[in-house]
Amino acid sequence: MKMYQWILLVCAMVWQGTSYADVKITVKGVLQEPTCDVTGENGDKTVDVDLRNIALEAVGTAKAEKSFQLNVHCDSPAPVNKVLKMKIQPSGYRVMNSLGNNVLSTSMKGLGIALTHKNKPIVLNNWVSVEGVDLRANKPEGMVSLTARLVTENRHELQAGSFQSAASFLMSYQ
Repeated sequence: MKMYQWILLVCAMVWQGTSYADVKITVKGVLQEPTCDVTGENGDKTVDVDLRNIALEAVGTAKAEKSFQLNVHCDSPAPVNKVLKMKIQPSGYRVMNSLGNNVLSTSMKGLGIALTHKNKPIVLNNWVSVEGVDLRANKPEGMVSLTARLVTENRHELQAGSFQSAASFLMSYQ
C-alpha cells in the first residue's frame, strides 16, 4: 500500500509540474514593389538639357534637337507580368496640344519642346513603355534615350531670346 502511495505522490508531483503557456504570435511585414533609381548621365537627380544657341530658322529641324540619357538601376527583379513604364509630366508648364500631345510648352510664347523616345513621340501625362532596360536581369538596369526638339507652329512669329521649361520624369512597374 505504501508503494501505491509513493507512486501516486510521484505522479501528482510530475502532473502538477506540467503547465501550458499561452503566447500570442503576431507576424508583420510590408510588401513593396521593386524600386528603380533614375539619374542623369552623370548620376545627378536633376537633368539639364542645354540646347545652347539655336538659330531661329533651325527650329523644327534636327539642328534644334538634343538627345540625352537617363540611367536606370533597379534593386530587384521585375515583378512577374509587369513592364517598366515612364510618364513625363509638365512642371509649371503645360502640353502644347496644338503642336502635339508630346510637346511641352516653354517660357517663350509659341515655342515648344517635342519629346521622343526611340523616335516615337512621348505622350505627356501618360504612361508609356520603356525601352533600353533589360527586365530579365536579376537587377534590371539600362539607359533610356530621349530626344528634345524645339518646335513651333510659326517660326516667323518667334522672337530671339532665352527660354526654359521643366518636367517631372516618373517610372513604375505596371
